Amino acid sequence: MTPTFFRRLLVAAMLPLSGCTLPASNPSPPRPVVTAPPPVVLASLAAIATVRFFDATTRQAVLETAGGAVIDMTAAPEARRFGTLRQGARVVVEYEASGVVRIAPAARLARADAGGRIRATIREVAIGGGTMVLAGPDGGTQEVTLQNPPMMAFATRLRAGDEVAVTLVQDSAP
Repeated sequence: MTPTFFRRLLVAAMLPLSGCTLPASNPSPPRPVVTAPPPVVLASLAAIATVRFFDATTRQAVLETAGGAVIDMTAAPEARRFGTLRQGARVVVEYEASGVVRIAPAARLARADAGGRIRATIREVAIGGGTMVLAGPDGGTQEVTLQNPPMMAFATRLRAGDEVAVTLVQDSAP
């Protein structure tokens, strides 16, 4: 076969024959649209910490979490029982989506766990605090979203290994 004949044969094979129709191809059925479940949003974030410094007159406390994060806070004048804190005490600092901040003895967390809180360990905090990856007591991980700016700022202070207690809600926004 000469190269010219071979090329003509290929071109002829590619041209449709006059009067012939090709069978219609069956279109594939449309793929179902897979929608991701709505993100899990934190309604509250509580970190367990140890009081490293406390000054009752200035109402200032410096707390340290298990992961080594340092939380420096000053209580508002209307905060109750802030003066009962002692250096070395284990406490819980809780931020709610409503903007309320609480500090309480860590023993209070155990009593409040029945209220829907989930104990977890932080695996990762995204830059800016918009999301966190938490590991539950069973070892499974869950990515959660923070939508409240003060809670996000608090989350950026936390580190991998910190113990937290969270309240979760499903986000209904698309």
